[in-house]
Amino acid sequence: MKNKLSLLLSFSLTTLAWAEEPKPAPIDTYPIHADGGLIYDPLRREAERTGQLQKYQDVETTLVHLQGGGVTMEAHVPKQATAYDVVPIPYTLRTTTDSGIGSHPVHVSATAFKSADGDKGGAYDLSIPGRVAIDLKYLGSVTAKNLPEARHRLAPDFSDKPAERYPAYDARDLVRSGVVEAGEYIWFSFEFTNSGDTVLDPEGLGGFLLEPKLFRQTPEGKWEPFGIAYNRYVRIFRYIYPGETERVWVSFMAGAGEVPTHRFGLGPGKYKLVIDSVARYEAEFDWIVNIWSGRTVQKDEWEFEVAEKPAAREPAPIVTVQSDARDGRKLNRWLHSFQEFMTSFDGHLKGISDAGVEGILYLQVAPWTQKISLKLLTGDEPQLQSAQVPIAVESASLAVNFQPTDRNLIWNGDKWVPLIATQTMSDMRANIQMGPNPRGTIRRDREAMLSVGVSMVTTTAMPWMYDFIQRPYTHAQPDAGSNPNGDAVRYFLDLARERGPRIEGWINYPYARSTIGDIAAWVTGEKINLVDVFHGEANLLDPALAKANATAATYQFTRWGDNYGQNAAGEVPFSVEDSRGWLRLDVHIRYPKGPQVLAAFQEWSKSKFGSLENLNNAWDTSFSKWEEIDPEHGQSTNEHGHKFVYADDQNPFHDWSPAVLDWDWFRTELRVRNYTDLLASLRETIPNATLNVRTEGGNVLVAGVDPADPNPHLRHVFYSQRRCGLIAEVLQAPGTIAYHSDYTTMPYTPTEVRELTRTAVAQGVTPMWLAQFNHMRDTAINERYGSKDYTRAYNVDQPVKGAMMHVLTPVFPWWKAVAEEGGVPAILWQDYECDGFVSETQMAEMQLFHKKLEESLVTAAVAEAIAAKTAPDESWRSRSKAKRSFIQLD
Repeated sequence: MKNKLSLLLSFSLTTLAWAEEPKPAPIDTYPIHADGGLIYDPLRREAERTGQLQKYQDVETTLVHLQGGGVTMEAHVPKQATAYDVVPIPYTLRTTTDSGIGSHPVHVSATAFKSADGDKGGAYDLSIPGRVAIDLKYLGSVTAKNLPEARHRLAPDFSDKPAERYPAYDARDLVRSGVVEAGEYIWFSFEFTNSGDTVLDPEGLGGFLLEPKLFRQTPEGKWEPFGIAYNRYVRIFRYIYPGETERVWVSFMAGAGEVPTHRFGLGPGKYKLVIDSVARYEAEFDWIVNIWSGRTVQKDEWEFEVAEKPAAREPAPIVTVQSDARDGRKLNRWLHSFQEFMTSFDGHLKGISDAGVEGILYLQVAPWTQKISLKLLTGDEPQLQSAQVPIAVESASLAVNFQPTDRNLIWNGDKWVPLIATQTMSDMRANIQMGPNPRGTIRRDREAMLSVGVSMVTTTAMPWMYDFIQRPYTHAQPDAGSNPNGDAVRYFLDLARERGPRIEGWINYPYARSTIGDIAAWVTGEKINLVDVFHGEANLLDPALAKANATAATYQFTRWGDNYGQNAAGEVPFSVEDSRGWLRLDVHIRYPKGPQVLAAFQEWSKSKFGSLENLNNAWDTSFSKWEEIDPEHGQSTNEHGHKFVYADDQNPFHDWSPAVLDWDWFRTELRVRNYTDLLASLRETIPNATLNVRTEGGNVLVAGVDPADPNPHLRHVFYSQRRCGLIAEVLQAPGTIAYHSDYTTMPYTPTEVRELTRTAVAQGVTPMWLAQFNHMRDTAINERYGSKDYTRAYNVDQPVKGAMMHVLTPVFPWWKAVAEEGGVPAILWQDYECDGFVSETQMAEMQLFHKKLEESLVTAAVAEAIAAKTAPDESWRSRSKAKRSFIQLD
């Protein structure tokens, strides 16, 4: 790894710009077993690479015997382990018949969950589920009426007065009736009990969620779709064992296909609420089923009426219209081996011959693991035999050797503390979507963040915090009566002033969103025309774009900057979200840039090549005039409907042709220009402002990655930079970027995280990856399963495929590696729609990390290094008016 990541600091930008294009190269793959199944074993590989497995060569074990379905199993489970170690569990399978068990699959599984109580009666888990079922009970509804006069409204000149309280509505008590009172907001409360025989798991390969849908009855008596849940899905946050109960709230964006009168509530009429119970598990390979949700295993329906005046009526019964539906699919017929945090299984897909089978499960244990649940599952509809095997897992030896740097320390008002970051999505996902008491929800989330050491929070609170901006996700008209998302983030920003966390400055979402011109015009009173070149994106070459972004950022700073974060370098980071392309299983695109940018690329090409002859020779093209050069012309559409995928070999601009590599280089230079202009404008008011660029897709902003590295994760780093127009060799050079953040769903190993963090910090850009630990999406490169796009995407010299693997990734080893190499530990906390949230697993891990980090801070070397850093000059805060939005916060 170290040999592959050269720092390249001595190279000039010009030298790099004329480097030869990368050539197709071999890549490491996950093998296919003789039974046809994929062997996905990243945890074993990492443990073997680091030497960790050697600890368990001659340890004392517990012998376990299981028998069922014509198979006997003998396994050896270590009696002791260290938290986060990958523990080997050797096993032997034999048949109890002379002829084996033919084609019936046999699975061997081990889990290391917090509780094994549910397995006393032989509970399945969602990696290989048994019967998934719930008993759903309606508890009642809450209706709220808007109080428009009580709302806080921003004023461009800061003349606004804070509102008395948040939220600005009158919420009724919970009422259980079949007639629901109409209102601007309505929430439904349900309780469900796990009535199946499978642990309902919120994360990783398995996963359970609810997907509510709303229908309204037409005058003709037909049911028509009318709304979806605000976050689309209702998530669970803990492991729910058979017999356990959970309560949830359901609310809707109502009015499908129209502009509804009650955007967040319901008007009078007859309605039907359909709740799909959805489980994520692997059957025959079909990745698209699981990418966002899973398979519907139960469908419940409940009819109700909405009236202007409430009425007492016994609610209609909830009717289960579909249960445990598998549509004839067999369970896991394509994975021979699978490993994620706390779960491991081997699937012998063609059964066991009379000769028997020997194998090893590799299980990563957690600090809280007390028992390993070992399972033998036989048959397509598996019959389960299980044993709960005690194991002593120690975590006392775990340590975090924090490396303080100027950019991973933040001033909390009294002292320097480690910078730990997360993102509040109180504006988009975590206010009224979570129930009728958003004030309590936001406060609890803030308290939870502080309890695990979060010291700075970033936000996407643009542009919907502005009341006058149309919110396209509701198709609503510009309004005067309500803006629950804007109100919510303002409440969070006020709340954070009490005792933290600090707030990262923010600019726009995304950088080129054309509504930034409307916001800047609202602030200044001067009309700004930003040309919309593609679906709400402005021309990146328009000089007004950087000025408009800086105007909005300055306005936000003037209002809330009193609580902005400052690092030990004296910098005040401002985040700009700016994804310009994707390399992901379901999205392979470069976003189009419009005619002005294309014309600039033609001029850039003239400057580089001098003549069309030189260009054509370099690109192997036959352009007859400069105006013919158009990277976006004729780009194809893939099977998912995404355009601009650059997959047509007949187009001179295709991955990874010399022409498209120049286009990507130019697109990155355009970023540099955008950010240089933005920062120059922003520093007119905040001289110590710096930038944190945030992207999506598992990007890492390091230079020097070898494009021929056989490691698929490093191939992803290299080629995703190019798809996104984020080439590190270009973007790092001007020194305008202090931090890089990403909504990271690629499960980089701790070794990779450590090396990438170390390299990025040395190159001057500090990583602050908002990792989605509860649900990473790895791409398993192999010869049989998945998308053929990865032969092209990773520039492989032989045909390969990429299979999406949903995996739970532990926080502690990742954060430890980041903190020890000078980076910023970070996590995605509240993206409930996109399946990136904090479950009980991540909460427990962050608490452990916080404890170990505190122990590190009192060691002599770390304490002295931090004490040597003087208190910052905070005179810049005086430029902020520190305007509050609410008088009462409790």
